[in-house]
Amino acid sequence: MGSAPRPGKLPNFPLAMLYADVILPLPLPGTFTYEVPEALAEGLTTGSSVEVPFGRSKLYTALVAALHQNKPEGFELKPIISVIELEPLIGESHLRFWRWLSEYYLHPLGEVMAAALPAPYRLSSEMRITLHPEAGEDYSALDDRAFLVAEALTIQRELSLKEIQKILQRKTVQPVIQALIKAGFAQLQEELRPIYKPKMRRVVVAAEAYADAGGKLNDSDELRELFDQLEKRAPRQLSLLMAWMHGSRDGLPVYRKQLLQRTGVSLSSYQALLDKGILEEREERVSRLEGEYSEGVLPELSAAQLQALEEIQAEHEKHHSVLLHGITSSGKTALYMHLMAQCAAKGRQALMLVPEIALTTQLSNRFRAVFGPRLGIYHSRFSVSERVEIWQAVAKGELDLIIGARSAVFLPFKDLGMVVVDEEHDQSYKQHDPAPRYHARDAAIYLAHQFGGKSVLGSATPSLESYTNALDQKYGLVRLSERFSGQKLPDVQVVNLKEEQHKQRLSGHLSDTLIEKMNSALERGEQIILFQNRRGYAPTIRCGQCGWVPQCVHCDVSLTYHKNSDQLRCHLCGYRKPGLSSCPSCGSGQLHYQGFGTEKIEDELALRFTSARVARMDLDTVSGKRDHERLISEFEQRDVDVLVGTQMVTKGLDFAGVSLVGILNADALLWFPDFRSTERAFQLMAQVSGRAGRAGHGEVLIQTWEPGRVIFQQVIGHDYEAFYQAEIAQRRAWTYPPFRRLIRLTLKHRDAEKVGNAARFVATALQKGLGKRVLGPAVPPVGRVRSRYLQELLLKLEKSPQVAQLARRQLRQVLDQLAVHPQFKSVELAINVDPM
Repeated sequence: MGSAPRPGKLPNFPLAMLYADVILPLPLPGTFTYEVPEALAEGLTTGSSVEVPFGRSKLYTALVAALHQNKPEGFELKPIISVIELEPLIGESHLRFWRWLSEYYLHPLGEVMAAALPAPYRLSSEMRITLHPEAGEDYSALDDRAFLVAEALTIQRELSLKEIQKILQRKTVQPVIQALIKAGFAQLQEELRPIYKPKMRRVVVAAEAYADAGGKLNDSDELRELFDQLEKRAPRQLSLLMAWMHGSRDGLPVYRKQLLQRTGVSLSSYQALLDKGILEEREERVSRLEGEYSEGVLPELSAAQLQALEEIQAEHEKHHSVLLHGITSSGKTALYMHLMAQCAAKGRQALMLVPEIALTTQLSNRFRAVFGPRLGIYHSRFSVSERVEIWQAVAKGELDLIIGARSAVFLPFKDLGMVVVDEEHDQSYKQHDPAPRYHARDAAIYLAHQFGGKSVLGSATPSLESYTNALDQKYGLVRLSERFSGQKLPDVQVVNLKEEQHKQRLSGHLSDTLIEKMNSALERGEQIILFQNRRGYAPTIRCGQCGWVPQCVHCDVSLTYHKNSDQLRCHLCGYRKPGLSSCPSCGSGQLHYQGFGTEKIEDELALRFTSARVARMDLDTVSGKRDHERLISEFEQRDVDVLVGTQMVTKGLDFAGVSLVGILNADALLWFPDFRSTERAFQLMAQVSGRAGRAGHGEVLIQTWEPGRVIFQQVIGHDYEAFYQAEIAQRRAWTYPPFRRLIRLTLKHRDAEKVGNAARFVATALQKGLGKRVLGPAVPPVGRVRSRYLQELLLKLEKSPQVAQLARRQLRQVLDQLAVHPQFKSVELAINVDPM
C-alpha cells in the first residue's frame, strides 16, 4: 500500500515510476497498490477502471483511487493488466463520499464499491459467463477474439474466466467479455437478466440510388416509372411508400414498427420495397431513458406553500439541511418540484430520494409532466441495462434531475446542488443486508455537503432524530400546517374490538362498524384503503389435536401460509413447501389458521363485497418491474375500489378518490420488541390516515383490542407534537437515540456453541476499552436465520467524536483478532451502525 498518495492525473511523472492505489470489489480493508506499466499510463486518472490480478489466479475490475510515485517497501508489486475505462466512473467528490461511508459505517471500501457500481463495471474471475438466451447468429460486429469466445459459448453455453483465457491464450480478457455483454451475446451467470444490451430500433430511409441530398426521394425518371409500376401492380407497396414519404417530410425518422402499424400493410409488401432497392433499413441505437415527454410548467403554489418555500430558502442561508414538517396532503411534492427546478436553473443536478419503488412510479409521472426528458428514474427493479444507461447519463450531465430509491445516492453526479429526502422518517432508507448497512437519508445529506449543495428532509411524521436536530438548530425547521386543497384532515375513530365482539358485531377480521362505513363509501363511488402489516393468508397453522406448528427448516420461525399458491413460506430465507391437509405429527385434519395477512383479507372482501373490485399491494403482488405502475394506475383510474396492502400503501401515495382508510390490526404494530416500535406505529397510522380525504371528507377507522392506549389519542388528534414530547421523554430516561448512538453487532455461525463462545470473546475484548457501553451478548428474538445461529451485542455510545473514535478503533482491533483466531475466524461478524 502506498503512502501519501496524490489523486488525479500525473502527466509529468516518469512513467516507469507510476503506481496506482486501487479499490477491489471485495470485503477487504483499504486499497491495494499496483505498478502502472508505461504502455497503460497515458490518460489514467482517479476513477478509471482497470483489470488487476489478485491472489494466485483471480482477476478483478478495480477502480483507481490514487496515482503516485511512492513505491511500498517490503513486497513485490504486481502490474495492472489492462485499462478497461479511462473515463472515470466516479469523481473525487464521490470517492470522498465512499471513504466516508466506509469509515462511518465500518465497512471495507471494497464493499462500498460493490454496492455502488452496476454489475458490468465490476467483473471478476469468480463470475461465469453464459450465452445470452436471445443471442443472434450475426457475428459481424465482433472482433476476432470476441468471435472465438462467442463461438465457444454456442457449444458449451457457459465459460469461466479461466476457460476464456485458455481459448484466447492471453491473460487480458475482461475487455473481450465486456464487448460480448454489450453486444448482447453473453451475460453474467449471477444475473437473471441481460447485463447490458443496447436497445436498437430499425429506421427506414430512402435507398442511396433514389435519395436526394436531404435523404428524401429524388425526382428522377427512374423513380417516376417505378411509381407508375407500383400503382398498376402493387398498390399496397405504393401506399406504404406514400406513408413513408408523409412521415419523413419534416426530416423526422420513420421507424419500421410505426410504419407497419400505421398502414396495416403486410411485412411481405414492406420487404418487397426493400428488395427493389427503394427503401432500406439502418439500425439506430436508442436510449432506454427516452419517452414521449415534453417539459411543462411548474404547479402553482398556494400562499402557505409560497411562504414555506421562502422560509426554506432563508433557512438554507444558515443551514445545509432543512426539515420540512408538512402534514399529509399539504403539498410538499410541489415544493420539491420548485426547489429542484431552481437548482437545475443554476446548472446543477438535483436528487430526490423516495423510500418505496411504488412512490417512484407515481411521482415520476407527475415530475415528467413538468421536467420531461431531463428527469431520470433509478431503482433496483430496473434491468442492469437501464441502470447502466442512467449511470452514464448522470455521469455525462445529460440528466439533471433524478428520482430514486436509496441506491440512487451512488450515481456519479457531476455537480449535485440539491438533495430532497421525501418521507425522511421511513425505515426503508436503512440498508440491512447485504453490506454496507448505510442509511440513505444520512448518506444523502453528507453527499450534498460534499458538493456544496443543500438538502431538504420532508415528512408529516419526522423521525425523532431529525426533529430533535431541527429543534437543536442543527437543521433548519419549516412547518406546513394546512392541506393544499383546503380540506380538513380526516376524522379518526377507534373501533373497540372487545366491544364489537361482545355485541357480536365482529365476523372475520372486519368489524361491523368498518363494514358499514365501507358499504357507504362504495355506494358513493368512493375508494377504500385497508392496511394490514402482514402478507400471506395466515402467519401460523396449528394442529388442534397435538399443537404442532410448521417451522422453517433453516430459521427459528413458523411458516406463513399463502393460499393462492397453496404453499407454506418462510419470509426470512424464502424456504417453501406445499400446503398441508393433515398434521404430519399426529395425522389429524384439525388444522387451524391463526392470525391473518393481506391475502386472507382479500379473500374476505371478495366474499363480503361481491360487486367491489379488490386489489392487493404487497411483496407477493408487486414483485415485477412494472407491477407497481400497473396497480397504481388501476387505482388512480378508479378500476379498483378497495386496495388492501402492507406498509406499501402508507407511504405518500396520492389518490383523490380515497375517502376511507381502515387499519385492521393496530395492536400488532406495538408488539415488536424494539425501542422504536411506538414511533413506527405512530408514523404508520398517521401516514396511512393521510391517504384519506385528499379531495373531500375523509374517515379513518383504527381497529384495536386496547383502545385506551395514549398513542391512539395522538393519532386521532393528528398531534405529532404530543407524540414527540411523550416519546422523547422515554428515550431520554432510557438513554436511547437521539441521546445515544447505537452499534449492533451480530455474530453468525452454523454451530450454536461456537457462535456463543465467539460472542463472549468479542464482548470481553470490547469491554476492555468501552466498559459498560457494551451490552450483551444475547440471543435475538429470532435466534437462527438461514441455518446460522445468531448472537447480538449492542454498543450504546455517547455522542462525542472521542467516543466514536474509540469505538471504531476497538471494533477494528476485534475484527482483526477474530479474523486470525483459530476457533472463531469462521464466525461472521456483521456491524450495523445506527440500526433501525
